[in-house]
Amino acid sequence: DRGLVVERGRHAALLAADGRYAQMWRRQQESGDLKLRLAETRERQGQ
Repeated sequence: DRGLVVERGRHAALLAADGRYAQMWRRQQESGDLKLRLAETRERQGQ
């Protein structure tokens, strides 16, 4: 939000609040999961 702090707290509390932090964290996790799946697929295909 234009460089403004919109939430504060510990990781678990921010996830439980299901706000911007939780949304950002989920996106990062999904991105990492996708990269891992792609790497595993390439490895199985011998690439």
